Amino acid sequence: MNTLSKWTSVWIGLVMLAGMIPPMVVHATPSVAADATPPVPYLVQDINPTVTDQGSMPEELVSLNGTLFFVAHDDVRGHELWKTDGTEAGTQLVSDIAVGQDSARVEELTRLGDTLFFRADDGLYGEELWKSDGTAEGTLLVKDLWPGANGAYPGSFTVVGETLFFLANQETTGYELWKSDGTAQGTVLVTELVPGPDSANLLDLVAVGNTLFFFTHDGAGSLELWTSDGSAVGTKLVTRIYHGSVLRSYGAYGVIGNTLFFVAADSDSGYELWKSDGTPAGTVRVKDIHPGAADSEPSAFHVLGNVLYFFADDGSSGVELWRSDGSEAGTVRVKDIYPGPASAIPRIPEMAIAGNSLYFSADDGSSGRELWKSDGSTAGTERVRDINPGTSHASPGSLYGIGNTLYFAAITDETGRELWKSDGTAAGTRFIKDIRPGARHSKIAQPVALNDQLLFVATDGVSGEELWRSDGTPEGTRLVRDIAGAGDSFVSYYASTFAWDNILYFSATDGSKGEELWRSDGTTDGTWLVKDIWRGPNDSSPREFYRVNQLLFFMANDGRNGGELWRTDGTTAGTHLIKNIRRNTLSSVSDNLFAAAALDNVLLFWAQDNSHGRELWRSDGTAAGTYLVKDIVPGEYGSFGYSLTVVGNVLYFEGSDGNRYGLWRSDGTKDGTYLVIDTFANGEAGFVSVAAVGERLLLQVRYQSGQNELWVSDGTAAGTTRIKGNYPQAADRLLYFLATDNSNLFFIANDGGSGNVLWRSDGTAAGTVRVKVLDPGSDGWYVNEAVLLDNTLFFTTYENGSETWLWQSDGTEAGTVRVVDANRTRYRWIYDLTVGQHAVYFVAEDESHGRELWQTDGTAVGTFLYDIFPGTGGSDPDFLTVAADRLFFRARGDLITGSELWALPFTPIADQVILLSTTTNGQVGALAYRDEDILAYHTGTGQWELFFDGSDVGLGNLDVDAFTLLPNGHLLLSIDKDSNLMNFGPVDDADILEFIPTRLGRLTAGQFTRYFDGSDVELTQTGEDIDVIAVDTQGQLQISVLGAFKALGSRAADEDLLRFSSTSLGEDTAGTFQVTFDGSEVALTTPEEDIRAGWIAPNDDIYFVTFGDFQVAGLKGDANDIIVCHPATLGNDTACTFRLFWDGDSVGIGGKKLDGLYLGEIPSLVNGAESDAVSPWDDTVYFAGDDVDEADELDGEEVVADLDAEPGAQSERIYLPLVNR
Repeated sequence: MNTLSKWTSVWIGLVMLAGMIPPMVVHATPSVAADATPPVPYLVQDINPTVTDQGSMPEELVSLNGTLFFVAHDDVRGHELWKTDGTEAGTQLVSDIAVGQDSARVEELTRLGDTLFFRADDGLYGEELWKSDGTAEGTLLVKDLWPGANGAYPGSFTVVGETLFFLANQETTGYELWKSDGTAQGTVLVTELVPGPDSANLLDLVAVGNTLFFFTHDGAGSLELWTSDGSAVGTKLVTRIYHGSVLRSYGAYGVIGNTLFFVAADSDSGYELWKSDGTPAGTVRVKDIHPGAADSEPSAFHVLGNVLYFFADDGSSGVELWRSDGSEAGTVRVKDIYPGPASAIPRIPEMAIAGNSLYFSADDGSSGRELWKSDGSTAGTERVRDINPGTSHASPGSLYGIGNTLYFAAITDETGRELWKSDGTAAGTRFIKDIRPGARHSKIAQPVALNDQLLFVATDGVSGEELWRSDGTPEGTRLVRDIAGAGDSFVSYYASTFAWDNILYFSATDGSKGEELWRSDGTTDGTWLVKDIWRGPNDSSPREFYRVNQLLFFMANDGRNGGELWRTDGTTAGTHLIKNIRRNTLSSVSDNLFAAAALDNVLLFWAQDNSHGRELWRSDGTAAGTYLVKDIVPGEYGSFGYSLTVVGNVLYFEGSDGNRYGLWRSDGTKDGTYLVIDTFANGEAGFVSVAAVGERLLLQVRYQSGQNELWVSDGTAAGTTRIKGNYPQAADRLLYFLATDNSNLFFIANDGGSGNVLWRSDGTAAGTVRVKVLDPGSDGWYVNEAVLLDNTLFFTTYENGSETWLWQSDGTEAGTVRVVDANRTRYRWIYDLTVGQHAVYFVAEDESHGRELWQTDGTAVGTFLYDIFPGTGGSDPDFLTVAADRLFFRARGDLITGSELWALPFTPIADQVILLSTTTNGQVGALAYRDEDILAYHTGTGQWELFFDGSDVGLGNLDVDAFTLLPNGHLLLSIDKDSNLMNFGPVDDADILEFIPTRLGRLTAGQFTRYFDGSDVELTQTGEDIDVIAVDTQGQLQISVLGAFKALGSRAADEDLLRFSSTSLGEDTAGTFQVTFDGSEVALTTPEEDIRAGWIAPNDDIYFVTFGDFQVAGLKGDANDIIVCHPATLGNDTACTFRLFWDGDSVGIGGKKLDGLYLGEIPSLVNGAESDAVSPWDDTVYFAGDDVDEADELDGEEVVADLDAEPGAQSERIYLPLVNR
């Protein structure tokens, strides 16, 4: 039958010879290569479609000269500095300090004279000291205290007279005390309390008259009180209060005259009320309110007249209202509001002054927490009004006094927590407005006075948390301005990503559930929640992914066991807690202290159980295989590993056993975990960086003097040595380990003479060489990130305090150059360098586009922008992660969807054709089709066309149940029911027809032959209709049937594939069956998971479609998805790795069930009699066969025939159907 099939095609050619029909050849349209334009980034899925308005969330409200300054957020500019005069028109952005959607992180707004000081980050200098006069032009960086993008992180702003005092960090001084007059020259270090790079442990700063008071913890653990007049000599230690005392402020500072009141402890008492006049003798405990070592913990200090009021617990009356005149006798409880040992004052106390009264929230035991006031006397301390009658709590909060009126928020059952006011009487305590109608709270917070009006933050349930104002009347209580605007969505935040083959695993929230484990293959259908680990709206916060063999380890919190180690195989059922290491809801691991590394078969990680501190553990993914490796530091403190690096199957890390500090190693066993070398014993401080180069470790060792050296180690003490050679041994600093491959480490070093130099080292003295001087040693120059693409190093530098540059290096001086695009774009910032397919992807910010995605291959033409969100705002991409053939990242494509999951294919998609049929009639785009038709989908263009019109060849009342395309361009197909075909005869639904085309597409024409007779091989039962036809790489037919299969001694199910090894085909079909794909072995077990279409690729991958919804390991989908099985084994022990190849929903054929499938190039029929512009054939045809006058079987030898006839002349030569593939 094979021989007959081949000669059928030759016979058609002979008919053409006679000129009875125009001669035709079959050739495949060449793959349509994508043009030179780059691929287009696309939104994978709007994971969190919840549309809501979170509001601009104003904070840091500070009034200055009739203007209120605050920090607020909108979707175009992030969190920035704003101002208002209380009107909508007067509410304006002061300055977009961090241009675009990035936030300047403005904090600690502090007024000094007519100037506002604050901390901000413009994306260039890090978090530094800024000031503003309320105009964009007057909003300026005061001084870059730590040059470059690191930021000095100034804080604890305190005004004394005309001077701003604050704490700030520098590389050479650490955190110390600074002051500023608002000029760069006048912003100076006051004094170094701890000389050198180590920081002084300074605590709260307080202004007392013209003197600054502040606290420190000294190196011995004692609390110290200092004062300063702003000069080095005038900064003095007042007294050391007590060894081991910790400052407890709770906002608890009060100043009366030149005396500071604060909370501290000494050897005789717990945390009690103290005072100081700035002298040792005048620094004393006022009173031991709770006698003995117990704490009274005074809090919420307020001064009325010359009396300090506060809350404290004397041990017998609970937390109540107290007062003090600074003497022990004058420090007394005002009133025991809740009689007995119970506390009247809530856990988070509040107090405010209006007129001559103190107001606060208290519970007398019968009325619930209500509004109280006091004039300092027992009789004058009384409940103002029982706002929420009975024992229900009104819980007054956000208390703020303006003149004699107190504004506050309180709860009633009808209105929720809303705005009230009081003049101190029950009748004068009135509800102002139900800002958020109904019983839901309006979230009133941050009250402040502006021009006799109250400004505060609240939400009405429509506009989100925004700025409001009130004059005390309902009509005068209104929204100032809806800065954010309605309609923004929640962000589907994901904070941790991991790529496993073509699947991205990440943490996200969909709005109804918390931050949970998700996965995506880059399609909408292939993006789904793996498991709701902490059920409901709570966050399990999956973090720190590590792959070991076929398992992905991560840390998560299910709400019952705390933060613990979990595992997943990509399925819901395969995602579970490995072991509750630390019992009773306590966390054994946490994301801020999680360190782990994957060896060949186990994960090594640091965890804490109920008996040990944080120590080295191991896990193979089972509870029994998860256990402590070694208790390195016995006791509750434990050890910890830093600079984790794997070489071979050994983990190296920097750590300590409590006595020795240095390089450690572990192979996952107790005996194999030990110290390699004690660096402290040799006078070194430790390792700053560790990198693997081949089988060796390169170490950056920092001495206690601050100098650095490059070392190499083979994992033994004897083999851990300094690298002698060209590298400057006494360099002031080794700036940065950049990147390593199997041969070299690239790093930056500064020897104090040559400047910042790029070096490379192979771990030997001779192989440690200087590549190029990048900078002569300028302040504010540093390296940010680096990656290796093939053998080329790409890295970024920050230069001149304002510019970021991208570089590339091949390891030579000449080959180390800056990378620029065709427009020579100047970047404000570059980050997230990520190696993809033949390119480096990164995020860059420039003035024209904001922060967007870029890519480079090192050339100008190969360096370009993906402008996802046009304009200066930018899409703000981050979390760049490569998974197989695409780059995943988070970005904001518009103002509605929020920051969501996006992807970018790495290469333009060459045209691949998918041939398919469906079980029902339908329409895709403008193309209508029927169930007897075969469609062609072009993946490169996204276009559909009709490939085979079944009604043209007698299949109008039938459904094409299965088909495939043979290498010679013929179709094999089966139909859905027994029929009598016109011009052919009877056909059974278990038969396979071969269609030999003379025309395809519209007006399909050709003839049928019987290729496979099912009745000849016992396919006669109901359910043995053939519904899958494929040809494997050996040229053998493979089929599946609609139901149970039982023929020629073989049995199978509807989810299986069988190979038919033929001895003959056609009208006398014979051969044997063998199961090649057992669907039940890969979890295809439900009726919906019957295989309905299939195709076998040249690499033996099996592409198939199921009858309905399916779920296999790591993948789920529906009846219009094409799934790929990459087989590990076949037959009765079938095992596959699955991936989604094609999502019908994404290309317009969603809702239809596929029942036929073939992947390849689409044959088209063309006239072979002449060459023309449409069919540019030359006059030579290549075909397989012997001499054309020999009537024997084609054997694959190539024959060339010269076609020299004139165009249009009758040819006397043979034309065979040719397939160009």
